[in-house]
Amino acid sequence: MIARRLRMNTPSKSSITRLIAYLTNSQGCSSRVQGVRITGCESEDATWASMEMLAVQQQNTRAKSDKTYHCMISFQEGEHPSPEEIAEIEQHFCESLGYEGHQRVSVLHGDTEHLHLHIAINKIHPEKLTIHEPFYDHKELARVCTEVERQYGLAVDNHTFRTQARPNAAINMERAGDIESLTGWIQRTCLADLKDARDWKAFGAVLAKHGLTLKARGNGFVLASGELHVKASSIDRSLSKTSLEKRLGRFEGISPSSSVKSQKTYERKPLSAGASRLWGEYQQEDQERQNRRERLRQEHMGQREGAMKDFRLRNLLIKNMTSGILNKLILYRLSRNRLKKQLQKKQWIDWLRTKAGQSHPVGKHSLREKQGAASRGADTALRVLEFGRARYRFNPEERESFFIRVERQNGSRAVIWGTDLERAVTESGTAIGDRISLRKIGTEAVSVRQRPRDGQSPVKKSSIAGQCNQWRIDVLSKRISEEALAYLQSRYEGHSSYLRGIERYPLEPETITRKGTRIFAEGVKENGGRLFVSRQATDAELRCIMDFAERHYKDVTIHAPDPLCARMKGGITQHPEQKRTQEQSQDEGYGR
Repeated sequence: MIARRLRMNTPSKSSITRLIAYLTNSQGCSSRVQGVRITGCESEDATWASMEMLAVQQQNTRAKSDKTYHCMISFQEGEHPSPEEIAEIEQHFCESLGYEGHQRVSVLHGDTEHLHLHIAINKIHPEKLTIHEPFYDHKELARVCTEVERQYGLAVDNHTFRTQARPNAAINMERAGDIESLTGWIQRTCLADLKDARDWKAFGAVLAKHGLTLKARGNGFVLASGELHVKASSIDRSLSKTSLEKRLGRFEGISPSSSVKSQKTYERKPLSAGASRLWGEYQQEDQERQNRRERLRQEHMGQREGAMKDFRLRNLLIKNMTSGILNKLILYRLSRNRLKKQLQKKQWIDWLRTKAGQSHPVGKHSLREKQGAASRGADTALRVLEFGRARYRFNPEERESFFIRVERQNGSRAVIWGTDLERAVTESGTAIGDRISLRKIGTEAVSVRQRPRDGQSPVKKSSIAGQCNQWRIDVLSKRISEEALAYLQSRYEGHSSYLRGIERYPLEPETITRKGTRIFAEGVKENGGRLFVSRQATDAELRCIMDFAERHYKDVTIHAPDPLCARMKGGITQHPEQKRTQEQSQDEGYGR
């Protein structure tokens, strides 16, 4: 068996909820998730257990490192321990690492040739709220693997760690890039002569012969060829400072010898001999690319200096104006915004709009294509209300098709038609109440039977060529389960409005404070069916909070200062976005 820790490159991107959601997702394979074990959490549902672990992690505000420990235990091919043995192995590993009292979720995967166990551990203790970091855990994991293999009769693996991996990095780069490195060149040309040297004078003569110099850096030596440096011990362990001083005596410097001239020096070139002619062409093109980059950099710096010059001139004019301080502050802000717009990096779509505004024919055409593609793109965050088979557009005279009724985030509703939607719904496992992403991925040529009309003979039938739209559905979030809802009801018995909001629309907050306040986007703060409004809330935030309350709650208490309450009872409530409740139909049929 093999056990290793899986780390995140950036601790800030680590998320216990995303990790557990990924581990417990079957991804369309029934054999992927073969077992889930939750330890130290009140909930028996993995989703809500991850929310509990996240709430515990957020109570520790001092730790800046990754608060999640992710370990994977892989068994050899053909090994299938019993569930009891896997539970004992998981417990043994966690206790050895010092996580016996911590929250964790263990998921057993069987979608590969090797049965493997993932353990997501909360490094924050649920009671002490301190972080535990097992240092040199690779040694402990190797020791526990050896004990588990002996105890349960598993196949023995090699748990010895390689300590000389860095010296091979240069050789690996040579194989991948076909460019001779300084390390490889020294090993092939003069390493044997350096080993045969019996004193520092002979050692320095070999270096001078190959255009190399030896310098002391820290507790070791480096070999330099021009501006390139390489650690001496990475070439060979016999060139380390300890080994050289033991063999040649105490190092006091190497005086350059004028009698010895360099006969062979390092030159960056391909390893393959047949590529020498092409190497010159590559260097020429690379030099041209560097020149172009330098010209673009100089052009960019010129544009930046021009923008800063205009900015200083505008500020000088504003300073000498005789208008009031309020007008000056407004003008200063406009000046800063203009400078920021001039200096910010233009995205492709912004640059395209600029070209289209300048009557650029290619820019106008590309922008129209871009807008058309966006209109034909995916609808995201749609909540499924209903789906099934019915007459097209609910017209009894039309043929039977498949429809799906959805609700967008702004509250508007739509009915989407398409015969291929039935396949997309079945393959994605979509259920009523799920949040989905719907995308049209293409069209397929089909032959459609034409019904007789206008007094034609009912016996005669004809076929016409048509197009059938192809759809793709991705489930973003599943409707809250009955078990999770029962768990919420047991913990929030006194907040019926909060539970009704959960039943209507399961939301995932961005953060959860220590007091249990759930913070959503646009400044929405909720705790137990109560919405809190800050004193500095803008009109847009007020509209968002009111729309949030109307959409997700029937009975809700909004806590706000008296001036904000007056604004909310006034013109804010009559925002046109809150009146868009009528159902809108979007018809997608045979491409008529």
